[in-house]
Amino acid sequence: QITAVTPRQAIKGTSIIITGEGFDMRKNYIALNDGYFGYVGSPDTQSIMFTVPEEVIAGCKPADFVGENRIMCPGRKIQSLLPQTYSFSVINQAGKSNSIEFTVLNQGE
Repeated sequence: QITAVTPRQAIKGTSIIITGEGFDMRKNYIALNDGYFGYVGSPDTQSIMFTVPEEVIAGCKPADFVGENRIMCPGRKIQSLLPQTYSFSVINQAGKSNSIEFTVLNQGE
């Protein structure tokens, strides 16, 4: 369960903090619409810190990223993270969190 994302909009390369509960200490994927990246750990299962990436993995279902099946995604591709508003969630062994909006800004905004 995500309770907050700080900041809610940022350029690529910015550090983001997610707060909530049910995060895995070692293996969380961050989902942005149909793109994903990870593993991102949580030091206390209540927060995750990550950097907004340049690219995400696309073309896979969230289930493809959980457990040992994470590498079984023959249709995956790398896609640039474009400036826009995304539906943002966390995926781990416990399942998929609620979604919250997050906006990737153009450089200079």
